[in-house]
Amino acid sequence: MASSQASHHASTPGQHRRLLPIGLTALVCAVTGALWMLGSGPVADAVTQIASIPRWVVQVGTGMVFVTVTTVALQAAVRRHADRWDAAAMSTDTTTPLPIAGRSRDRLPAAALSATASAVVITGIDGTIEWVNPAFEAMSGYPSSVAVGATPGILNSGLQDEAFFRDLWETIIAGKVWRGQLVNRRSDGELYTESQTITPVVGERGEVKHFVAISEDISERVRAEHALEMSRLRLQSLFEHAIDAIVLADDEGHYIEVNPAVSELTGYTRDELLRMQPADLATPDQQPADVATQFDDFMRAGSKSGAFALRHKDGRVVETEYRTVSNIQPGVHLSVLRDVTTRNRMLRALALAENEFRELAEKAADIVAKLHVDTDGLMQIDYINPAASTILGYPREHFYHDPDLLLTLFHGRSEDLEDALDLLPTPAEPTRLA
Repeated sequence: MASSQASHHASTPGQHRRLLPIGLTALVCAVTGALWMLGSGPVADAVTQIASIPRWVVQVGTGMVFVTVTTVALQAAVRRHADRWDAAAMSTDTTTPLPIAGRSRDRLPAAALSATASAVVITGIDGTIEWVNPAFEAMSGYPSSVAVGATPGILNSGLQDEAFFRDLWETIIAGKVWRGQLVNRRSDGELYTESQTITPVVGERGEVKHFVAISEDISERVRAEHALEMSRLRLQSLFEHAIDAIVLADDEGHYIEVNPAVSELTGYTRDELLRMQPADLATPDQQPADVATQFDDFMRAGSKSGAFALRHKDGRVVETEYRTVSNIQPGVHLSVLRDVTTRNRMLRALALAENEFRELAEKAADIVAKLHVDTDGLMQIDYINPAASTILGYPREHFYHDPDLLLTLFHGRSEDLEDALDLLPTPAEPTRLA
Protein backbone atom coordinates (compact mmCIF):
# COMPACT_ATOMS: atom_id res chain seq x y z
CA MET A 1 0.00 0.00 0.00
CA ALA A 2 2.75 2.38 0.91
CA SER A 3 4.59 1.76 -2.34
CA SER A 4 1.45 2.25 -4.44
CA GLN A 5 0.67 5.54 -2.70
CA ALA A 6 4.23 6.71 -3.29
CA SER A 7 3.90 5.79 -6.95
CA HIS A 8 0.62 7.72 -7.22
CA HIS A 9 2.05 10.86 -5.65
CA ALA A 10 5.16 10.62 -7.78
CA SER A 11 3.13 10.40 -11.01
CA THR A 12 0.65 13.23 -10.27
CA PRO A 13 2.93 16.15 -11.23
CA GLY A 14 3.83 14.41 -14.49
CA GLN A 15 0.17 13.88 -15.37
CA HIS A 16 -0.70 17.52 -14.63
CA ARG A 17 2.28 18.56 -16.72
CA ARG A 18 0.72 16.79 -19.69
CA LEU A 19 -3.01 17.62 -19.14
CA LEU A 20 -3.01 21.18 -17.85
CA PRO A 21 -1.51 22.89 -20.94
CA ILE A 22 -4.15 21.14 -23.11
CA GLY A 23 -7.00 22.44 -20.90
CA LEU A 24 -5.62 25.94 -20.90
CA THR A 25 -5.19 25.87 -24.66
CA ALA A 26 -8.76 24.72 -25.17
CA LEU A 27 -10.10 27.40 -22.83
CA VAL A 28 -8.13 30.21 -24.44
CA CYS A 29 -9.05 29.01 -27.93
CA ALA A 30 -12.75 28.94 -27.00
CA VAL A 31 -12.64 32.47 -25.64
CA THR A 32 -10.63 33.65 -28.62
CA GLY A 33 -13.04 32.00 -31.06
CA ALA A 34 -16.01 33.67 -29.42
CA LEU A 35 -14.30 37.05 -29.52
CA TRP A 36 -13.26 36.43 -33.10
CA MET A 37 -16.79 35.65 -34.15
CA LEU A 38 -17.99 38.74 -32.32
CA GLY A 39 -15.31 40.88 -33.92
CA SER A 40 -16.01 39.44 -37.36
CA GLY A 41 -19.79 40.06 -37.06
CA PRO A 42 -21.55 43.02 -35.44
CA VAL A 43 -18.41 44.72 -34.19
CA ALA A 44 -16.75 44.59 -37.63
CA ASP A 45 -19.90 45.94 -39.28
CA ALA A 46 -20.09 48.83 -36.83
CA VAL A 47 -16.43 49.73 -37.27
CA THR A 48 -16.76 49.58 -41.06
CA GLN A 49 -19.75 51.91 -41.07
CA ILE A 50 -18.35 54.44 -38.61
CA ALA A 51 -14.76 54.62 -39.86
CA SER A 52 -15.40 53.83 -43.54
CA ILE A 53 -12.66 51.18 -43.35
CA PRO A 54 -12.81 48.17 -45.67
CA ARG A 55 -14.21 45.14 -43.90
CA TRP A 56 -11.19 42.89 -44.73
CA VAL A 57 -8.81 45.38 -43.02
CA VAL A 58 -10.93 45.26 -39.85
CA GLN A 59 -10.97 41.45 -39.92
CA VAL A 60 -7.19 41.18 -40.41
CA GLY A 61 -6.51 43.66 -37.59
CA THR A 62 -8.92 41.92 -35.25
CA GLY A 63 -7.26 38.58 -36.03
CA MET A 64 -3.73 39.91 -35.27
CA VAL A 65 -4.87 41.38 -31.94
CA PHE A 66 -6.53 38.15 -30.81
CA VAL A 67 -3.55 36.02 -31.92
CA THR A 68 -1.18 38.25 -29.92
CA VAL A 69 -3.39 38.23 -26.83
CA THR A 70 -3.79 34.45 -27.07
CA THR A 71 -0.02 33.87 -27.32
CA VAL A 72 0.78 36.12 -24.35
CA ALA A 73 -1.97 34.57 -22.23
CA LEU A 74 -0.84 31.03 -23.00
CA GLN A 75 2.83 31.81 -22.29
CA ALA A 76 2.02 33.45 -18.92
CA ALA A 77 -0.23 30.58 -17.90
CA VAL A 78 2.26 27.89 -18.87
CA ARG A 79 5.17 29.64 -17.08
CA ARG A 80 3.13 30.12 -13.90
CA HIS A 81 2.05 26.51 -13.74
CA ALA A 82 5.51 25.23 -14.75
CA ASP A 83 6.93 26.83 -11.59
CA ARG A 84 4.27 25.05 -9.55
CA TRP A 85 5.04 21.73 -11.24
CA ASP A 86 8.79 22.13 -10.54
CA ALA A 87 8.07 22.88 -6.89
CA ALA A 88 5.80 19.83 -6.65
CA ALA A 89 8.40 17.62 -8.32
CA MET A 90 11.13 18.82 -5.96
CA SER A 91 8.97 18.16 -2.93
CA THR A 92 8.80 14.48 -3.94
CA ASP A 93 12.64 14.13 -4.12
CA THR A 94 13.25 14.24 -0.37
CA THR A 95 11.37 13.57 2.80
CA THR A 96 13.16 16.44 4.61
CA PRO A 97 12.63 19.85 2.96
CA LEU A 98 15.45 22.34 3.03
CA PRO A 99 14.77 25.40 5.16
CA ILE A 100 16.12 27.78 2.52
CA ALA A 101 13.14 29.29 0.70
CA GLY A 102 13.15 30.87 -2.73
CA ARG A 103 12.32 30.12 -6.33
CA SER A 104 12.51 26.43 -7.13
CA ARG A 105 15.30 26.76 -9.64
CA ASP A 106 17.51 28.50 -7.00
CA ARG A 107 17.09 25.85 -4.27
CA LEU A 108 19.81 23.40 -3.31
CA PRO A 109 18.65 19.87 -4.18
CA ALA A 110 18.09 18.21 -0.81
CA ALA A 111 18.58 14.78 -2.33
CA ALA A 112 22.13 15.65 -3.38
CA LEU A 113 22.98 17.08 0.05
CA SER A 114 21.50 14.02 1.72
CA ALA A 115 23.65 11.68 -0.37
CA THR A 116 26.95 13.55 0.04
CA ALA A 117 29.68 11.93 2.14
CA SER A 118 30.37 15.22 3.93
CA ALA A 119 28.30 16.22 6.93
CA VAL A 120 25.96 19.13 6.15
CA VAL A 121 24.24 21.27 8.78
CA ILE A 122 21.93 24.22 8.04
CA THR A 123 21.22 26.61 10.88
CA GLY A 124 19.17 29.74 11.27
CA ILE A 125 20.60 33.16 11.99
CA ASP A 126 20.41 32.41 15.73
CA GLY A 127 22.42 29.20 15.33
CA THR A 128 19.51 26.80 15.77
CA ILE A 129 19.94 23.68 13.67
CA GLU A 130 17.19 23.42 11.04
CA TRP A 131 18.43 20.55 8.88
CA VAL A 132 21.12 17.86 8.90
CA ASN A 133 22.01 15.15 6.41
CA PRO A 134 22.65 11.45 7.16
CA ALA A 135 26.43 11.96 7.02
CA PHE A 136 26.16 14.35 9.97
CA GLU A 137 24.15 11.78 11.91
CA ALA A 138 26.81 9.12 11.24
CA MET A 139 29.71 11.42 12.11
CA SER A 140 28.27 12.98 15.27
CA GLY A 141 26.07 10.14 16.52
CA TYR A 142 23.11 12.52 16.89
CA PRO A 143 19.97 11.63 14.87
CA SER A 144 18.18 14.47 13.11
CA SER A 145 15.32 14.21 15.62
CA VAL A 146 17.76 15.29 18.35
CA ALA A 147 19.95 17.66 16.34
CA VAL A 148 17.19 19.71 14.71
CA GLY A 149 16.10 22.37 17.14
CA ALA A 150 19.35 22.22 19.09
CA THR A 151 22.51 24.24 18.44
CA PRO A 152 25.99 23.10 17.34
CA GLY A 153 26.90 23.51 21.02
CA ILE A 154 25.86 19.86 21.51
CA LEU A 155 29.17 18.99 19.80
CA ASN A 156 31.33 21.29 21.92
CA SER A 157 34.34 19.44 23.32
CA GLY A 158 35.57 22.34 25.43
CA LEU A 159 38.95 22.25 23.65
CA GLN A 160 38.30 25.50 21.75
CA ASP A 161 38.26 28.70 23.80
CA GLU A 162 35.81 31.58 23.60
CA ALA A 163 38.12 33.60 21.37
CA PHE A 164 37.99 30.82 18.76
CA PHE A 165 34.20 30.83 18.59
CA ARG A 166 34.02 34.64 18.76
CA ASP A 167 36.25 34.90 15.69
CA LEU A 168 34.16 32.23 13.91
CA TRP A 169 30.87 33.99 14.70
CA GLU A 170 32.14 37.46 13.74
CA THR A 171 33.31 36.09 10.41
CA ILE A 172 30.09 34.40 9.33
CA ILE A 173 27.72 37.04 10.71
CA ALA A 174 29.57 39.53 8.49
CA GLY A 175 28.65 37.38 5.49
CA LYS A 176 32.12 35.89 5.04
CA VAL A 177 33.05 32.22 4.64
CA TRP A 178 34.87 30.63 7.62
CA ARG A 179 37.23 27.68 7.21
CA GLY A 180 39.09 25.86 9.92
CA GLN A 181 39.59 22.78 12.07
CA LEU A 182 38.06 22.04 15.42
CA VAL A 183 37.75 19.13 17.82
CA ASN A 184 34.16 18.07 18.55
CA ARG A 185 32.62 15.44 20.79
CA ARG A 186 30.32 12.69 19.51
CA SER A 187 27.17 11.66 21.31
CA ASP A 188 29.09 8.75 22.92
CA GLY A 189 31.72 11.16 24.29
CA GLU A 190 34.47 10.28 21.79
CA LEU A 191 36.47 13.20 20.41
CA TYR A 192 37.02 13.68 16.70
CA THR A 193 38.66 16.33 14.54
CA GLU A 194 36.78 17.85 11.65
CA SER A 195 37.62 20.22 8.84
CA GLN A 196 34.72 22.62 8.47
CA THR A 197 33.55 25.31 6.06
CA ILE A 198 30.67 27.58 7.10
CA THR A 199 29.02 29.59 4.33
CA PRO A 200 26.44 32.31 5.06
CA VAL A 201 23.28 32.28 2.89
CA VAL A 202 22.43 35.88 2.03
CA GLY A 203 18.94 37.12 1.18
CA GLU A 204 17.90 39.47 -1.64
CA ARG A 205 18.62 42.54 0.49
CA GLY A 206 22.06 41.31 1.51
CA GLU A 207 21.03 40.13 4.97
CA VAL A 208 22.32 36.81 6.33
CA LYS A 209 19.42 34.36 6.60
CA HIS A 210 21.02 30.95 7.16
CA PHE A 211 24.38 29.26 7.62
CA VAL A 212 25.46 26.10 5.79
CA ALA A 213 28.26 24.13 7.48
CA ILE A 214 30.00 21.36 5.53
CA SER A 215 32.32 19.15 7.60
CA GLU A 216 34.66 16.21 7.08
CA ASP A 217 36.01 13.90 9.78
CA ILE A 218 39.81 14.13 9.50
CA SER A 219 40.68 12.37 12.77
CA GLU A 220 42.66 9.61 11.05
CA ARG A 221 44.59 12.10 8.97
CA VAL A 222 45.37 14.23 12.02
CA ARG A 223 46.58 11.17 13.94
CA ALA A 224 48.76 10.11 11.02
CA GLU A 225 50.19 13.62 10.67
CA HIS A 226 50.86 13.74 14.42
CA ALA A 227 52.63 10.37 14.34
CA LEU A 228 54.68 11.51 11.35
CA GLU A 229 55.61 14.74 13.10
CA MET A 230 56.63 12.88 16.27
CA SER A 231 58.75 10.52 14.20
CA ARG A 232 60.36 13.49 12.46
CA LEU A 233 61.10 15.15 15.80
CA ARG A 234 62.67 11.95 17.17
CA LEU A 235 64.86 11.61 14.09
CA GLN A 236 65.76 15.29 14.30
CA SER A 237 66.71 14.87 17.95
CA LEU A 238 68.89 11.86 17.13
CA PHE A 239 70.47 13.80 14.27
CA GLU A 240 71.19 16.84 16.41
CA HIS A 241 72.55 14.96 19.45
CA ALA A 242 74.39 12.07 17.82
CA ILE A 243 78.03 11.71 18.87
CA ASP A 244 78.95 10.59 15.35
CA ALA A 245 79.19 13.13 12.57
CA ILE A 246 76.29 12.83 10.08
CA VAL A 247 76.51 14.41 6.64
CA LEU A 248 73.94 14.62 3.82
CA ALA A 249 75.33 15.38 0.38
CA ASP A 250 73.91 15.77 -3.14
CA ASP A 251 75.04 14.01 -6.32
CA GLU A 252 77.97 16.41 -6.77
CA GLY A 253 79.14 15.85 -3.20
CA HIS A 254 78.08 19.26 -1.90
CA TYR A 255 76.99 19.11 1.72
CA ILE A 256 73.30 19.94 2.06
CA GLU A 257 72.95 19.23 5.81
CA VAL A 258 75.27 18.42 8.69
CA ASN A 259 74.73 17.81 12.39
CA PRO A 260 76.64 19.65 15.18
CA ALA A 261 79.10 16.73 15.51
CA VAL A 262 80.46 17.54 12.05
CA SER A 263 81.48 20.99 13.24
CA GLU A 264 83.23 19.43 16.25
CA LEU A 265 84.98 16.97 13.97
CA THR A 266 86.17 19.49 11.35
CA GLY A 267 86.26 22.83 13.19
CA TYR A 268 84.07 24.47 10.53
CA THR A 269 80.66 26.03 11.23
CA ARG A 270 77.50 24.65 9.66
CA ASP A 271 77.28 27.59 7.24
CA GLU A 272 80.88 27.03 6.16
CA LEU A 273 80.32 23.30 5.67
CA LEU A 274 77.22 23.85 3.54
CA ARG A 275 79.49 25.58 1.02
CA MET A 276 81.97 22.69 0.95
CA GLN A 277 82.36 19.14 -0.33
CA PRO A 278 84.69 16.22 0.60
CA ALA A 279 87.56 17.46 -1.56
CA ASP A 280 87.70 20.66 0.52
CA LEU A 281 88.64 18.58 3.57
CA ALA A 282 91.40 16.60 1.88
CA THR A 283 94.68 16.25 3.78
CA PRO A 284 97.94 17.50 2.22
CA ASP A 285 98.86 14.00 1.04
CA GLN A 286 95.50 13.53 -0.73
CA GLN A 287 94.57 14.76 -4.18
CA PRO A 288 91.11 16.40 -4.46
CA ALA A 289 90.49 14.37 -7.60
CA ASP A 290 91.11 11.13 -5.67
CA VAL A 291 88.65 12.19 -2.96
CA ALA A 292 86.02 12.98 -5.62
CA THR A 293 86.64 9.55 -7.16
CA GLN A 294 86.06 7.89 -3.78
CA PHE A 295 82.73 9.72 -3.48
CA ASP A 296 81.65 8.54 -6.94
CA ASP A 297 82.68 4.97 -6.07
CA PHE A 298 80.52 4.85 -2.95
CA MET A 299 77.51 6.23 -4.85
CA ARG A 300 77.84 3.42 -7.38
CA ALA A 301 78.35 0.82 -4.65
CA GLY A 302 75.22 1.90 -2.77
CA SER A 303 76.94 1.56 0.59
CA LYS A 304 80.53 1.44 1.75
CA SER A 305 82.60 1.40 4.92
CA GLY A 306 86.22 2.33 5.44
CA ALA A 307 88.74 4.78 6.85
CA PHE A 308 89.05 8.39 5.79
CA ALA A 309 91.51 11.04 6.94
CA LEU A 310 90.36 14.66 6.75
CA ARG A 311 91.97 18.00 7.42
CA HIS A 312 90.72 19.95 10.45
CA LYS A 313 90.29 23.69 10.11
CA ASP A 314 93.37 24.20 12.30
CA GLY A 315 95.42 22.05 9.92
CA ARG A 316 95.76 18.84 11.93
CA VAL A 317 94.76 15.50 10.47
CA VAL A 318 91.67 13.77 11.87
CA GLU A 319 91.34 10.03 11.32
CA THR A 320 87.78 8.73 10.88
CA GLU A 321 85.90 5.55 10.20
CA TYR A 322 82.91 6.05 7.91
CA ARG A 323 79.78 4.32 6.69
CA THR A 324 78.03 5.71 3.62
CA VAL A 325 74.65 4.93 2.08
CA SER A 326 73.66 6.41 -1.26
CA ASN A 327 70.21 7.64 -2.27
CA ILE A 328 68.40 7.47 1.05
CA GLN A 329 66.22 9.82 -0.99
CA PRO A 330 66.73 10.41 -4.69
CA GLY A 331 69.86 12.52 -4.99
CA VAL A 332 70.54 12.56 -1.22
CA HIS A 333 73.45 10.54 0.21
CA LEU A 334 74.24 9.81 3.85
CA SER A 335 77.66 9.56 5.48
CA VAL A 336 78.33 8.78 9.15
CA LEU A 337 81.85 9.45 10.43
CA ARG A 338 83.46 8.66 13.76
CA ASP A 339 86.65 10.23 15.06
CA VAL A 340 89.13 7.39 15.73
CA THR A 341 92.25 9.52 15.96
CA THR A 342 92.78 8.89 19.69
CA ARG A 343 91.95 5.20 19.43
CA ASN A 344 94.33 4.70 16.54
CA ARG A 345 97.04 6.57 18.42
CA MET A 346 96.58 4.28 21.44
CA LEU A 347 96.56 1.17 19.27
CA ARG A 348 99.79 2.23 17.63
CA ALA A 349 101.31 2.96 21.03
CA LEU A 350 100.12 -0.43 22.31
CA ALA A 351 101.57 -2.21 19.31
CA LEU A 352 104.85 -0.39 19.84
CA ALA A 353 104.86 -1.29 23.53
CA GLU A 354 104.07 -4.89 22.66
CA ASN A 355 107.00 -5.02 20.28
CA GLU A 356 109.28 -3.43 22.87
CA PHE A 357 108.08 -5.88 25.51
CA ARG A 358 108.76 -8.84 23.27
CA GLU A 359 112.15 -7.51 22.40
CA LEU A 360 113.08 -7.13 26.08
CA ALA A 361 111.48 -10.42 27.11
CA GLU A 362 113.20 -12.35 24.36
CA LYS A 363 116.59 -11.17 25.64
CA ALA A 364 115.84 -11.42 29.38
CA ALA A 365 117.76 -13.99 31.50
CA ASP A 366 114.77 -14.46 33.84
CA ILE A 367 111.61 -16.32 33.01
CA VAL A 368 108.91 -13.89 31.70
CA ALA A 369 105.39 -15.17 31.11
CA LYS A 370 102.09 -13.50 30.26
CA LEU A 371 99.11 -15.38 31.68
CA HIS A 372 95.31 -15.02 31.63
CA VAL A 373 92.21 -16.84 32.87
CA ASP A 374 89.78 -17.98 30.17
CA THR A 375 85.96 -17.99 30.37
CA ASP A 376 86.04 -21.43 32.02
CA GLY A 377 88.29 -20.17 34.81
CA LEU A 378 91.36 -22.04 33.50
CA MET A 379 94.79 -20.48 33.27
CA GLN A 380 96.28 -19.99 29.83
CA ILE A 381 99.75 -18.88 28.81
CA ASP A 382 99.87 -16.16 26.14
CA TYR A 383 103.62 -15.77 26.09
CA ILE A 384 106.69 -17.30 27.73
CA ASN A 385 110.22 -16.24 26.83
CA PRO A 386 113.15 -18.43 25.74
CA ALA A 387 114.66 -18.25 29.24
CA ALA A 388 111.96 -20.67 30.43
CA SER A 389 113.38 -23.38 28.19
CA THR A 390 116.91 -22.58 29.30
CA ILE A 391 116.08 -22.63 33.02
CA LEU A 392 113.38 -25.34 33.15
CA GLY A 393 114.52 -27.53 30.26
CA TYR A 394 111.18 -27.69 28.44
CA PRO A 395 110.53 -26.31 24.95
CA ARG A 396 108.27 -23.26 25.01
CA GLU A 397 105.60 -25.15 23.01
CA HIS A 398 105.06 -27.49 25.98
CA PHE A 399 103.99 -24.58 28.16
CA TYR A 400 101.51 -23.34 25.54
CA HIS A 401 99.93 -26.80 25.14
CA ASP A 402 99.96 -27.62 28.89
CA PRO A 403 99.49 -24.46 30.99
CA ASP A 404 99.51 -26.56 34.20
CA LEU A 405 103.10 -27.58 33.48
CA LEU A 406 104.35 -24.33 34.88
CA LEU A 407 102.51 -24.95 38.17
CA THR A 408 103.91 -28.48 38.54
CA LEU A 409 107.43 -27.12 38.28
CA PHE A 410 107.09 -24.83 41.28
CA HIS A 411 109.19 -25.86 44.34
CA GLY A 412 107.40 -28.28 46.60
CA ARG A 413 107.71 -26.25 49.77
CA SER A 414 104.36 -24.80 50.74
CA GLU A 415 105.67 -21.33 51.46
CA ASP A 416 107.25 -21.14 48.00
CA LEU A 417 104.02 -22.32 46.38
CA GLU A 418 101.99 -19.63 48.15
CA ASP A 419 104.36 -16.96 46.89
CA ALA A 420 104.10 -18.34 43.36
CA LEU A 421 100.29 -18.39 43.46
CA ASP A 422 100.32 -14.64 44.07
CA LEU A 423 101.71 -14.26 40.56
CA LEU A 424 98.92 -16.24 38.88
CA PRO A 425 95.89 -14.59 37.25
CA THR A 426 92.48 -14.72 38.92
CA PRO A 427 88.93 -13.87 37.73
CA ALA A 428 89.34 -10.52 39.47
CA GLU A 429 92.66 -9.91 37.70
CA PRO A 430 92.42 -12.12 34.62
CA THR A 431 95.75 -11.03 33.09
CA ARG A 432 99.14 -11.17 34.84
CA LEU A 433 102.68 -10.63 33.79
CA ALA A 434 104.79 -13.05 35.87
